[in-house]
Amino acid sequence: MVDVGVDKIAQVDADGIDLAVLSITSPGVQVFNRITATRLAADANDVLSAAVNTYPKRLAGLASAKS
Repeated sequence: MVDVGVDKIAQVDADGIDLAVLSITSPGVQVFNRITATRLAADANDVLSAAVNTYPKRLAGLASAKS
């Protein structure tokens, strides 16, 4: 969830993609202790939610589990 703004939209346009589905890649937050994993999942989900809300017709997302 590093680049999910204007640059991501430019890249999906350049690649001819109508809708990009975003998610955290493997390994996910499960490799961290419970407190850190929960915090990271919440932060990633917040960034993902903001991106999808900004570009709802261009981005969709798969959230990370918080617990």
